[in-house]
Amino acid sequence: MTFSVAALAFAASPLHAEALSDGDVINAGNLDSVMDDTYQGHKIGDLLTERVIWQIKEHDLEIELGDAPAFDIDDNYWKLTEAHAGEASLNQETRQMENWSGAGMPFPMSEIDVDDPHAGDKLIWNFFTYQTDGDVTRFPFTYLLIDGNSGLERVQEWFWIRYKYSGRFSPNNEPNINENGETILNKTLINARFPRDIRGLGTLSTSYYSDKVDDSFAYLPAVRRIRRTSGGAWMDPIGGTDQLQDDINVWNTHPNWYPEIKVVGKRWILTPISTSWTSYPEKDSNAEKYPYVNLAEAPYWHPKGFKWEPREVYVIEANAPDEHPYSKKVMYYSTELPWIYQGETYDKKGEFWKYLWWVPRNYTAEDDTKVVTVVSAFVEDYQRMHATLFVSTPAWEFNPADVKRSDASLSALQAGGR
Repeated sequence: MTFSVAALAFAASPLHAEALSDGDVINAGNLDSVMDDTYQGHKIGDLLTERVIWQIKEHDLEIELGDAPAFDIDDNYWKLTEAHAGEASLNQETRQMENWSGAGMPFPMSEIDVDDPHAGDKLIWNFFTYQTDGDVTRFPFTYLLIDGNSGLERVQEWFWIRYKYSGRFSPNNEPNINENGETILNKTLINARFPRDIRGLGTLSTSYYSDKVDDSFAYLPAVRRIRRTSGGAWMDPIGGTDQLQDDINVWNTHPNWYPEIKVVGKRWILTPISTSWTSYPEKDSNAEKYPYVNLAEAPYWHPKGFKWEPREVYVIEANAPDEHPYSKKVMYYSTELPWIYQGETYDKKGEFWKYLWWVPRNYTAEDDTKVVTVVSAFVEDYQRMHATLFVSTPAWEFNPADVKRSDASLSALQAGGR
């Protein structure tokens, strides 16, 4: 008996494979049956990472497919990148970026070669120096601390200011503003506002794009004093949460402080995208205040209400220094823009520890600059079965005209603690 080529192809193809649609849901009950189905031309089994599949099967993560908006960043972001292309270079021995003017993406995304052994360093330098959320960010935000067995246990209210000195892209601002000759990247001030036992606690950090340890200070309300913190503060948790300083935006540290950063591949993944703010403090119930978190079902921290869409990513592995709590961090980094959608962390035994989701949305800043910002972040510790969720409010501001350099300073840190 002989078979035609067409018959052989039919026999080898999955039976009953379908094209899924906007609004279809993937969960533990139907996962196995949809793995060979497609969405927007991609097979579901190819879009789900190993750890996401594990979360669906073992922890009831649900994914709602949808058509999410593409990144919409200001034209000046790309104009500055084009104008300064080729200026920055990577010292392959020290892994230090050199000759960056402070304007534009140091290593244009179009020139990243996945086979370049230094591609990981270049991508992280892009992310570290030229983030997408504007020149100044100022906002209140909420941390939800969640026990995976019992639910929401604590709510914390914080306040954030980040003032960028370099990597600016608003047409109204100079792209490279240093201070006293220092190659400052940004200054970040965080103050706790609620509850009373942490009220006034705050930190101020100055990040440099030279190979220099951050200047970090903490205000301790119990003694009403500012203390300089150690050079290892970037590896410490924030205010008793599950989130390390290093976990902000999935990556929040100088590229050289991880001994090795490498691109291990390129693929498509499913990732949640947002079109709105994700918490509404003026509402009455927790369900109304935090509609984008599944607080009703264990483990009580899964994202909900977002559209999940296929996006192409670089898969990056970063090996942590010996003194770091992690052994490595795996990141899923957009091929379009310096944005890290998701991350995995592993302990010193090489065992999976935390999953990090960073959910983006487009926004127009107060000065009409188009930015891309995070509206929710999920830091999920599966070893402790505990999570810290970062959620946004409609009170967020980007490039507000009244913010001054002195708003992210030691005097502002102390004033915010009173």
